[in-house]
Amino acid sequence: MPRTRYIDQIRARYIVSNVTPVWLLVFWRLVRGEAGGDFAKAYRLLPDRIPAGTISPSIEECAAILAHYRLA
Repeated sequence: MPRTRYIDQIRARYIVSNVTPVWLLVFWRLVRGEAGGDFAKAYRLLPDRIPAGTISPSIEECAAILAHYRLA
C-alpha cells in the first residue's frame, strides 16, 4: 500500500473533529521538557501524565494527530 494512502486512512480514522485531543498538550510538554525531544520516550511517559479519565492514544493515533498538527 502506498505510504500516502496509508496516512490518509489513519487520518480518516482518528481525526474526526476540530477539537484538539486532551493528551496532545501533555505529550508536547513531555517532548519539549522531560523527554528532551525524544518522541518515543514522551509516548512511554504519557499514560502516567495525562488527566484521570483520559484515554491514552494508540501509537497510530498519536502519529496521525502529530502529523495533522504538523508537529512531526
